[in-house]
Amino acid sequence: MGLRVSVEYSVIIVPAPHAARTFALACKPILFFMTRIAPYMTPQLALGIGCRQNSTAAEITAAVTAALGERRLAEVRRVATIAARANAPGLSTFCQQQALPLQTFSAAEINALPQSWPPSAFVMAQLGVTGVCEPCALLAAAGGPLLVSKFILDGVTVAIAAFQDLSNEN
Repeated sequence: MGLRVSVEYSVIIVPAPHAARTFALACKPILFFMTRIAPYMTPQLALGIGCRQNSTAAEITAAVTAALGERRLAEVRRVATIAARANAPGLSTFCQQQALPLQTFSAAEINALPQSWPPSAFVMAQLGVTGVCEPCALLAAAGGPLLVSKFILDGVTVAIAAFQDLSNEN
């Protein structure tokens, strides 16, 4: 059985001299929530992205949007990939368009992680690692949990991890 929440709105008519004070008192809890609590309610996400060297920004955007599902792109704090794709034009353009930093990891850093994802023989043959998106998301999130395993769309793979420490934005 799920939790059901009901929100009701009331309109209070207040004489003009007291209206400003009443409005300010009514807004104070909302402002407190929006400035102090809401930022911590939204998980900070790291995207691990694997792509072809010639993948376009539009293909990457479509894959990321689909992988996020109901989550918002505004929740993403970092994009990560393998160092071999650091200069992929589509990935660079995607990061610039979204104003997101791109963090890269070497094959050695990826291979040092305990493997918790299904290995890809193709990626092993091409890049020397068993995966790109999942290990890069995990590394970028500094040990946070993987929320979305490898999602594939038009040759772009996306995995999503949440930061363990919500204060870790950089």
